Amino acid sequence: MSLKSIIYKALILINFMFLTVSAQTADDFFHGGSQLYIQGKINESKALVGQGLKMFPNDPKLNALENKIKEEDQNQQNQQQDQQQSQEQQQQQQQGGQDKEQQNQQEQQQDLAKKDEQQKQQGKEKQAQQIEKKKELSKEEAERILQALRSDEKENQKLRRPEQPARRPRVEKDW
Repeated sequence: MSLKSIIYKALILINFMFLTVSAQTADDFFHGGSQLYIQGKINESKALVGQGLKMFPNDPKLNALENKIKEEDQNQQNQQQDQQQSQEQQQQQQQGGQDKEQQNQQEQQQDLAKKDEQQKQQGKEKQAQQIEKKKELSKEEAERILQALRSDEKENQKLRRPEQPARRPRVEKDW
């Protein structure tokens, strides 16, 4: 392998890396939004996914993540409403006197809330695993792209080589 070909391949690789870093793709928005979602930063995640959907409105991953974020937002609102209701019940119970059945109900509600929280956490962990799998797929895609670039380069080099004229057969002198 000549020094020119090594340098040329390195330049292609650098250009490819530059393009992937400078250009934001739908996958970049998806991965960033999903990371924020996993970290519990729902509003930031919603904003980033919204930006991505402005640029890539038909991207299925971004649309699915937006739907998931909306579901989570709705769940949080429901949970807040449930907490407010339980606080109101607690206040009513304190005012009217608490008996053991009401305390048991509260404990059961708290247990259910803990179980719901655990289930949500497990769901987030599963989603994180799915996102990691998708990241692995994107690495494979990058390898395929690099392989395609390499094969294209080989074809281009073949086309750039000037054709060498056909050699004339050597004629022995007849004198």
